[in-house]
Amino acid sequence: MYTELLDTYYKIKEERPLKWEVLQEKSVYEGYNVQKASTVFAGRKWTAWFTNEIPISDGPYKFRGLPGLILKISDEKQQHKMELVKTSDVFIMFEKPEPRYIEIPAKKYNKLYRDNVKDPLAWLRERGTDPDRINKVVVNGQEVNAKEFFKSGKMSFQKEENPIELVKE
Repeated sequence: MYTELLDTYYKIKEERPLKWEVLQEKSVYEGYNVQKASTVFAGRKWTAWFTNEIPISDGPYKFRGLPGLILKISDEKQQHKMELVKTSDVFIMFEKPEPRYIEIPAKKYNKLYRDNVKDPLAWLRERGTDPDRINKVVVNGQEVNAKEFFKSGKMSFQKEENPIELVKE
């Protein structure tokens, strides 16, 4: 999985393999013939619908390993759902410079993430910037008072109410 944390790009080596149970139930979703599969991952039971018509063993988030693309997946309580919305042919070719990724084991990344949840401003201090001396920040294109923003808990690393992964390791 590829992700960005603050200003660094990471390639996370997921060390928890998914053990899928491919079920007999079949259906049609967004014009594709799909088949049902289930797994337990990170403390939740998941149901996925995948298609052999797109022979790519991948899907959203960390879900992969089925004999076709996962088009739809949800946890058993329906608290988290990821669904294919649309497919289209893209004929535009462009070159985008690839960011440099740091390859990191999932356990190490999870620790970095937890540390940032506990102290979202640590990265500023590590670079020699005193967060108390910042007057304004830009959030969604709007200038806001930095001190109020930092204290409001609206930073992106605040504790998640309902994380996808109930168990990280």
